[in-house]
Formats: sequence, C-alpha cells, structure tokens
Amino acid sequence: MKVGFIGAGRMAKALAKGLIEADYVDVLDVCASDVSSETLKSFKNMTLDEAYLHANTTGSNEYVVQFSDIVILTVKPHELANVLAEIKSVLNRSKLFVFIVPGFSLSKLQKTLGEARIIRVMPYTPESVHAVGAKYSRGEFAKDKDVSFVHKMLETVGIPEEVDEQLLDTLGLKVGFIGAGRMATALAKGLIQAKFLSASDVFASDIDASTLKQFQEVTKSLGIEDHLEDTVNVKVVKHANVVVLAVKPQVMSEVLDEIKDIADDITLFISIAAGVSLSKLQAALGEARIIRVMPNTPALVQAGASAFSKGKFATDDDARLVQQMLETVGVAFEVDEYLLDAVTGLSGSGPAYAFQMIEALSDGGVLMGLPRPTATKLAAQTLLGAALMVLETGEHPGTLKDAVTSPGGTTIAGLHELETGGMRGILINAVRAATLRSQELGK
Repeated sequence: MKVGFIGAGRMAKALAKGLIEADYVDVLDVCASDVSSETLKSFKNMTLDEAYLHANTTGSNEYVVQFSDIVILTVKPHELANVLAEIKSVLNRSKLFVFIVPGFSLSKLQKTLGEARIIRVMPYTPESVHAVGAKYSRGEFAKDKDVSFVHKMLETVGIPEEVDEQLLDTLGLKVGFIGAGRMATALAKGLIQAKFLSASDVFASDIDASTLKQFQEVTKSLGIEDHLEDTVNVKVVKHANVVVLAVKPQVMSEVLDEIKDIADDITLFISIAAGVSLSKLQAALGEARIIRVMPNTPALVQAGASAFSKGKFATDDDARLVQQMLETVGVAFEVDEYLLDAVTGLSGSGPAYAFQMIEALSDGGVLMGLPRPTATKLAAQTLLGAALMVLETGEHPGTLKDAVTSPGGTTIAGLHELETGGMRGILINAVRAATLRSQELGK
C-alpha cells in the first residue's frame, strides 16, 4: 500500500511518521508534494529513532496521485481548488482520497471529484498534531475498508471517531474569545444555551480580571490563566479552532501583533471589532481564514441582528458555521464587506434609535396621565409586538400600518403628526449619518 500526501506540513508529517512507526507502510511507500521547498525538505528528512527517513518528495501533485493508493490532502483551504483542478485528469475510483482541509463539505468535494472514494477528517487540536483528536465522515462512495484504514491512521496520532457529517464541524469545536466583554459573553452564552457547544469547549482571556470573572460566571466556562511560556492570548489561539476577536478597536493592532506568529489555516478567526477591516486583519494574520462580523447589542438577550463578511481565505463552510453561531443569539446575514458600514448605521446603531422611540412614546403616555413604569412597558411591548408582526407575517410594514389605520380614527391622527414632524426622513437620515461616520472611522 502506497500513501501520498499533497501538502507536507505539520499534519502530513505527523501522520506519515505515525503510519511508519506503526508498520502500516514502509518509508519507501510514502510520497509527498508541497509548494514550499523548505516544507518538502523537512518532510523528506523526518527522523524516527534518531534515523533519517528520507521519504519520497516531489513538486508534482499529479505524481503523488499516480504513485499512491491513498492520497491525503492537507493543503491550505484557499489552495484546494487549484490542487483539485491539477489532479482531476488522474483521478480514478481505485484510489482513496482523505481530505484534512478545514471548511470544505463532503458534498462539495464529491461534486468536484465525481464518484471518487472520499473521507473527510476534521482535526481539532491545532497546537499539537501529535496529540490530535479527530472526527471523520465518509463520502458516498467510500468503502468500509477505507474507513478502517483512516481510523487506524488517526489512531497513530490521537483518538479518532466516525460521525455524521452534519456533526463534523461542531463536534470537537473549541471556541476561544480574546476579550470577554458583554458581546463576547452574550455570544458564548448563546452557543452554550443552544447546545451548540458545551461550557467546557468555551474559554476566554481578558486584561481585566473582573470582566473575565463575569464571563466565567455567566457562561460557566473557563478562563485562560497566565503561563510562563505564552501570553494568555497566545494560549487562547493554541487551544481553540475558532477564535473570536472581541477586543476594542483601539487595541486590535496590539492583539494581532501578539498572535500573528501562531495564526494558521486550521484556526478560523472571527472579528467583532467595529471598524477593523478585513484587509487590516488579513495583513496581520497572513493566510488565516477570517470572517468579520457586525453584531448589535440585543444579542445580549438573544435577539441580535448581525451581518458578516468573509475574508480572502475563508470558505463557504466557514460562513455557514459563523451564521449558525450568530443565530444562537438572533439572526445573521452574509453581505459584502463594503455594506458593513450600512449595517452599522442600521442595525448596529438602530437599537439606540429604538430606545429613543420607546422613551418618547413613554413620555407621551406620561403626558397623558399614565404612570411612568406602565407607560414604558406599554411602549416597549408595542415596538416588540410590531417587530414580531413584521418578522412573522412577512407582510410589508406599510400594509400592517394600513390595517390598524381607520378612516378618521385615532391612528391616522397620530400618523399625521409624525409625518408633519418628519419622522420618516429623520430616521432615514440617522441611518445615513451613522453609515458615513462608520466609513470615516474605518479609514
């Protein structure tokens, strides 16, 4: 049996050594390719029992496929499309393809490779591939013997488990928060309450001890303690496969500088820092998979409205995962990054507009004799109920407005005053002004 690796980095090297040490394959039956000559040199000169292995290495991905019975792909996500195009002409059903590439579903891989035998593996302990635990799922045409080999191979580096693919991206998921403030706490709480993650799979760091303590008390999760070798933020990145950057924009550069040397393509980075562009994040973190999110404060009560944009190297499956995470605290929509300023002006700043409307309605109730607590609750519940009617009925707001506006009645009299005061134009202008300000702050 011959085993080939397309991508000769840490994971490939760990698996190759594991297979050879377990006597599953001979060193002469192992082959690898990589775009980096230094990475290939390191793979070729692996040591085992203080002896050089001298594995076969090449710059040709096609050669690896032709050489091998089992092809293991451990390339970076953004490189996969080119690799698949390169090897498509030498594919056949006699070979097993094992993908250890974050962010690509079996359906997408199967669509590209046709009836090829495919198994998808998701490693979930990025700080040490020799201690990795891995979940895996079989493709439509994979055979039992294929599953048996992959299980044995993964046993050489950790504890493997076959799971349904719909669970693959969440089982073994570990989410670390750099910054443990209110928004981070709300998202962590939502993930745990929705049973998306357990509390033991969520942890955080923060420069403020009281903020971190509050995070831990609310989520029943872990903080990251100081360590002699690493800063707390570095430890978060090393222990997580999803890192949420939840710090204030003015300290983001410092945090990025601290973690940039350990950012890799296994870890997905999610930034919820307002005004910090994907280009700035990507410049600091290199080829890391990054998604930028604009949340809003109602996420604190699981009623948030968020939008997000993918970075250059993030995949569609990364976007799907982020959407699922955000939907534990509300609704979420993917948009192009240039629209995130408009999102900031609408839903980001929008809660403040709504609070002012509630306060004004409450003032009106007090003016007409209602007690303040009663007036405020009536006003808040009225906006909540109206919002739910828009969301649940799918009707246009104008249609719903007309349904409660009788000829010559009380509602049309009130609406007339709102139009006279220019409420509609004022709200439109508020969204515009907040959007423009967001654009200015992002420069």
